[in-house]
Amino acid sequence: MVGAAVGVGDGSEERVEALKSAGVDVIVVDTAHAHTEGVINQVKSIKKMHSDLEVIAGNIATGEAAKALVEAEQMQLKSE
Repeated sequence: MVGAAVGVGDGSEERVEALKSAGVDVIVVDTAHAHTEGVINQVKSIKKMHSDLEVIAGNIATGEAAKALVEAEQMQLKSE
């Protein structure tokens, strides 16, 4: 299994495409505070376009953040 991280800024969708082409199995949407609309939208977009990839999102610090990401079809969470 091979993973790599992306953010939510410009070019992140192209980075996901390039990483998948390179053989990545896992994408980590890595931000300091993942309980944001940008992260949730990024997770949904990756899962919609690449249902075969595992997606991990974080960092989270609250149960509310965990619930929001799980509801976004993101089942792997990263917490510090």
